Amino acid sequence: MRRYILRGLAVSAAGLLVSCIDGREEIWIHADGSGRADLTYTVPALAAELQGGRMGLTRMLQDFSQRTPSLTAFGYDLTESNDRLTIHVIANFASALALKEVTKGDSLAKLPAAASELAGEVNVNLAGRTVDFSRTIAAGKALPGAFFMPASSFAGRNLTYIIHLPEPTVESNATRIEDGGRTLIWEVPLTDAISTPFTLHFKSRLPLPAWLLLVVTLVLVLVAIFMRRMLRKSKPPARGISSF
Repeated sequence: MRRYILRGLAVSAAGLLVSCIDGREEIWIHADGSGRADLTYTVPALAAELQGGRMGLTRMLQDFSQRTPSLTAFGYDLTESNDRLTIHVIANFASALALKEVTKGDSLAKLPAAASELAGEVNVNLAGRTVDFSRTIAAGKALPGAFFMPASSFAGRNLTYIIHLPEPTVESNATRIEDGGRTLIWEVPLTDAISTPFTLHFKSRLPLPAWLLLVVTLVLVLVAIFMRRMLRKSKPPARGISSF
């Protein structure tokens, strides 16, 4: 009997922790590879208590920023309302490629295990000027006990991911694509996110740096001038009309 009581309490606790979770991530990537991120997650306040409350979460976020040199700026805000805690994080980064290392570094490992699972596994490959990006997230591992809860417990809850690119995407599995292919939006119902891992994927061309465009333009101008002079030199001299 005690075993069933404990299991019931565990399921109830899991339902409390899972049923009110919402997540929204928005990332802007600039032409030079730098960018910024704006992340917001809302969880039951009880979830914060399990991590040492607001003070515990504050220490974790501060430690994360100090251990992540690829972030050029980092800020956060914790607000509590109606027994729910909203965690809002904003960050600037010097290189989007460095974000791959963040998901595998020691700084993320210091955060709760759920954070690592929600960050997912990131793979970025470069082929010429084409970036192949994929991020696989196993939300079910981040929310243990969710499998015992009915689907109705997650109704209306979503995980949303938005990425703004400097160039139109070549290939993507995004839910929606806006701004001529530059904005990718994935909206994943929490029910689906928990039941099976999902992958955010896109391919996009890297924009040419401004200095390279300037060099190419300069070279084309010099070639045009050179060719024009060569054509002038190759023309035969004009002959006058001789008189008898």
